[in-house]
Amino acid sequence: MERTRKTHRLIAQGYRLSTIPPVVTWYLTDKNTGKERELRGRTDEYTLNLYRGKGFVLDRKYLDSQLWHELEYGMPRPGMTG
Repeated sequence: MERTRKTHRLIAQGYRLSTIPPVVTWYLTDKNTGKERELRGRTDEYTLNLYRGKGFVLDRKYLDSQLWHELEYGMPRPGMTG
């Protein structure tokens, strides 16, 4: 199940597990400053899980919190009421 989710996350960001390059650009919006950060990083199994767990994405459009939630959980984020 987890492998399928990882495959879907990568495909949504423009990559396939079988053809992902060894080094890619990762993106993150800093929660304290709101500035976008980017870094070059590897795509081995450990690094994919580490950076994803820290909120990094491979496509800038997923810096939007709603799109990130859909990418991560496969469903829209519940709306806030009140």
